[in-house]
Amino acid sequence: YKWAVLQTCTIIVKGEEYIDQYPGRIESVWHYKASMYWLVLKDVKNYVQFSHPLWFMYKIILALRWHGCKVILGSTGHGGREAADKIVEEVKNDYACCITPDGPAGPFKKIKKGVLYMSIQSGAPVIPVQIQCTNDFPLWYQWDKKRIPFFFSTVIISYQEPMFVTKENFDECNKQLAIAMGD
Repeated sequence: YKWAVLQTCTIIVKGEEYIDQYPGRIESVWHYKASMYWLVLKDVKNYVQFSHPLWFMYKIILALRWHGCKVILGSTGHGGREAADKIVEEVKNDYACCITPDGPAGPFKKIKKGVLYMSIQSGAPVIPVQIQCTNDFPLWYQWDKKRIPFFFSTVIISYQEPMFVTKENFDECNKQLAIAMGD
């Protein structure tokens, strides 16, 4: 499906200067848009990624690894703290990571603070990501109705201004991150 999306969809990237400027970064996207984001990313070889360590995720884990992404097992309630520490070390070595701060199981569009703590720990910025698609469909069986692009759609990825999280601006970054991810 990824191959077909990349062949048929028009992908427009805005704010690319932010990702070029910060190879070690934490990208933040809402959980319901994350599948669409991964489907339209052309190169994931410099990414390290969390994955929920349950059996039904292994097809996703294999697909990410097949495309060259490092995958570390762990999520909220399933070794997430240990996995986050491993990812922070990779981010310090100029890997990018994409976090869904309201995942893996919600609540919908409510930020869990792990993304902000990872930014403090790594010294890397959080880059909010907005994704828009001209024609997509929901996966009705998912808790948040994840969105997937139809073929021949236009997908716009907009990287927003990086946020450097500190202990002093933590609460403000928490509020601003939700706004910066859109919708």
